[in-house]
Amino acid sequence: MSDVMKQRVLAGTPEFDLKSSTLLSYMPAILAVGGAVALTLLRIQLGGERFISDGALMMLALACYMTAAVFHLTNLYAPSSLFQKVGLWATTGGVFFNLASWGVRWVAAHDRELEIITQQGGEMPWLWRYIPFANLYDLSLAFAFGAGITTLLIAHRPSFRFLGAISLPIASLILILARFIGGEFINLPPVLDSYWRPIHVGIASLSYGIALVCFAVAVVYLLKDGLKTEAMAIWSSIFALGVFATVSRFSIFWPDTFGSYGSSTFLPPRMPLPLRAEIPYVGWLLVLAGLLLVGVVVTFGRYILKDDERARRLGHHFLKGALVVQALAIVRCRTSPSARRASAPPGRPAWTPDSSTNSECGWRSRTGSGLNRSRSSSRPSSNARQESSWASGRTNCSSVSTPTPSNSRRSSRPSPPHSSSSSSASARNSCARPCRPKRRLTA
Repeated sequence: MSDVMKQRVLAGTPEFDLKSSTLLSYMPAILAVGGAVALTLLRIQLGGERFISDGALMMLALACYMTAAVFHLTNLYAPSSLFQKVGLWATTGGVFFNLASWGVRWVAAHDRELEIITQQGGEMPWLWRYIPFANLYDLSLAFAFGAGITTLLIAHRPSFRFLGAISLPIASLILILARFIGGEFINLPPVLDSYWRPIHVGIASLSYGIALVCFAVAVVYLLKDGLKTEAMAIWSSIFALGVFATVSRFSIFWPDTFGSYGSSTFLPPRMPLPLRAEIPYVGWLLVLAGLLLVGVVVTFGRYILKDDERARRLGHHFLKGALVVQALAIVRCRTSPSARRASAPPGRPAWTPDSSTNSECGWRSRTGSGLNRSRSSSRPSSNARQESSWASGRTNCSSVSTPTPSNSRRSSRPSPPHSSSSSSASARNSCARPCRPKRRLTA
């Protein structure tokens, strides 16, 4: 890295002078913003049936940001005017698709809310209500756009285009995380129904992107002054350890809940429930990542204090291993089909409600254990049966014994007549008590 910082593109970086800038130098930013606005207007005119979706536009922005980052990084090691130009125009394409994705999402949110209100017979609310600043996906789009447009505005001078080598990889990471979060629309809570919401959240999200570029500038100048990257890795590892210690309600490193990671439970499409389900293996992966980061701090600290090259090499291995383990934890959170009921520490259930709520047993209970609401009543509707099987999880009342293995599988034969009254009585007596999970819940 020290050899890279001595390259001509970094060593001779002049002072930033806005007075010498011309309108033509800002043309990439103007084209990106103007093109995104035009594409949003075209979406309004053509409708959304045969128009590209906001998710596809976000993936195109991610591809452009990653391409620009590759060329900017390559330009650091092998300076080339061609690499600079390709990186600049790839950044322009990323900003264009990024802002267009947010604009198309805005129009789609308007169409969705208009359809719902039309079905209810109401009137369309004011303009600010459906601006897409309602969840982390929307904020991530604005965050990445702020980083991209700031990089594009500063990189209008060739001597400052190296900033994309640091800011654009982080912007790409933000969009990757947004992809994991999911772009489902959610109903706006009444407390957020204010014109201050888009003003406050929009300015805050854009400021995050600007701060990201400022971070890139600070890192570059620290490296130019001879600061070792291992020293930066020590402080970033300490910060990551603090994050691991506080996520999931301090359950990762807390003695009573060591190695457990809980997540909120949702009904499709992203309807939150006052429940938290434990995702298996994620907590232990974070524990392993934390141990590797402790190794990074120890080995890099030894290298800085005693100039031990063996400790430096070992620290780099620890750092790479920590990044891989964290990536596995993220993938596990996303791809886990359900939050399995793992063994919980004494006094703490693996699946706990956030508030004191009692579940109805009724038709939500498992067939075969005798917990139907009433055999004499009519069967639940298809919507009820679909709701009862949400996330492949059903609940059994705690007072009813678990079925034996011979009866655990669902049988297609009708139940004996004499079990009807006892099943109804058992359900009535036990449904007044809180239920606990017997099957897996999707986080």
